[in-house]
Amino acid sequence: MNKMMHLSKNGTPSRVMSVLCTGLKGFIYLECPDEAAVRQLCTGIRILRSFQMKMVPVNDLTTVLTVKASKRKPLKSGAWVRMKRMPYKGDLAKVVAIAAGGVQAVIQVVPRVDYAAIADSGDKASKKRRPRAAQKLFDQAEVTAHGGEVNRSRIPNTMRNSVGGANWAEVNETFNVYEGNYYLNGFLYKEVSIESMLDTNNIRPEIEELQRFQKSNEDEEDEEGIGLDGVGAENKTLTEQIRAQALQGLTTGSMMGPGRRVAFERGDIVKVVDGDSVNLLGEVISIDAPQRVVRLKVLNREGQEMLAGQEIDFIAEQLMKHINAGVHIKVVEGEYAGETGVVVAVVEPEDPNTPPSALNDTTSVIVLTDLSAREITCRLADIQESSAVSQGLNSLMGYELYDLVAVEQNVAGVVVHVGRTELRILDNHAALRTIKPEQLRGKLNRKSMTAVALDSQTNTISPGIMVTILDGPHKKTDSTVKHIFKHFLFLHANSRIENAGMIVVRARTVKVTGQLTGQADLKGLALGGAQGGGGAGGKGGKGG
Repeated sequence: MNKMMHLSKNGTPSRVMSVLCTGLKGFIYLECPDEAAVRQLCTGIRILRSFQMKMVPVNDLTTVLTVKASKRKPLKSGAWVRMKRMPYKGDLAKVVAIAAGGVQAVIQVVPRVDYAAIADSGDKASKKRRPRAAQKLFDQAEVTAHGGEVNRSRIPNTMRNSVGGANWAEVNETFNVYEGNYYLNGFLYKEVSIESMLDTNNIRPEIEELQRFQKSNEDEEDEEGIGLDGVGAENKTLTEQIRAQALQGLTTGSMMGPGRRVAFERGDIVKVVDGDSVNLLGEVISIDAPQRVVRLKVLNREGQEMLAGQEIDFIAEQLMKHINAGVHIKVVEGEYAGETGVVVAVVEPEDPNTPPSALNDTTSVIVLTDLSAREITCRLADIQESSAVSQGLNSLMGYELYDLVAVEQNVAGVVVHVGRTELRILDNHAALRTIKPEQLRGKLNRKSMTAVALDSQTNTISPGIMVTILDGPHKKTDSTVKHIFKHFLFLHANSRIENAGMIVVRARTVKVTGQLTGQADLKGLALGGAQGGGGAGGKGGKGG
């Protein structure tokens, strides 16, 4: 365009009539009756290879100019999207402004800044080996403490002009600028291509993800009335969206409307909550999912003896699961799917006008889990009476139960529970953390196998040996050393159920009670010989 304007001002206008780009990557099309004029226009423009120019065949001319209708719905300010590319791939983001033409968008996302890697900024090989940083609001003080430099500036004029002041409320704010990225209130603001960078289809945010945005937005109202899936929701605040999502059970994947799944299984005990047979109890014997018809066998209970044993059909919306406190259940859907435990209480919905068809989704159940002895809250529709006892999942994204993992700089922990999306970790400070696998910095199992420590009597401790705890809340507990991290021992006690039997103590608070075996013997021999015969395997050493 600039060259055509220059030629026109010099009195030699180009004969090229139009220039366009289609979805074919790496090619542009020029419309001109003269090939020499096209070559003249392309000469001197480095990114164009004019020597490879070809004329489009006549039969293909209409194909080049065919407009393909986009399947993507137009985005609005306030819509939820997910990032397509690393390091934010899969992360939830909020659209705060649409650039002119609807091709670009300014998004707000929780940043992934690896503060520990700032000091190693010159070591490119070390950067490549580091895992993806965890999502955390931007902290200027932490960047400065690690040697980084943060500046203050407004957004570039190019971005300001493309979105317009009326389209974005924070357009005139002063941002923190670090490594070319702009941060405000801890969030990263970035202008990206909607087509290549954002996933806009069927976005269903999880409650935990929405809560990350709640800190700065809890008092703001969405002027466009954007709901959870990017369409009008009559000015819901973020807090209302979280409450609505919890009520509707969006995180479980269940759908609202006539196409949603039937929440019952064969063998379930259900109660009729609508129609002429209210309070009738029966056992589910068959389900016609397309027609949403459930066949019950009436139970022999007080007040319904005359109907006992009869088979009656009901619409699924007329039924509700019947589970009493004290019953052992299994969670089959939702965030805690796979957990088992005992029902502590059944909590009815707060709204007395809740329609009968919604009782399964709005009634909550408090469950004391078998594996970790903690209370969880589930929807009634997500549980099923069962005698099975959960053993937890075996692995999640490569991390297994009892793995030693790096949590933060100078902080490690052992996986004590594997969930569907998160891991529960006991760290070296005896704190329990619930962490997503992508937030971890890798396994430390190999380092642990070669690590050694000294007990209260300066005996060598290696993984696999037996020790007795001398002090603290676990005093006199006999345990096996599972992992060693610096001067911390991760011990496994068969007598404990909590935290999968894991305990963390300092090495100086234990004494060795078991015989060294296998690999541990070799470590003790080498260390004992080097020290002059003081250790268990150092007999006959002369010490240097």
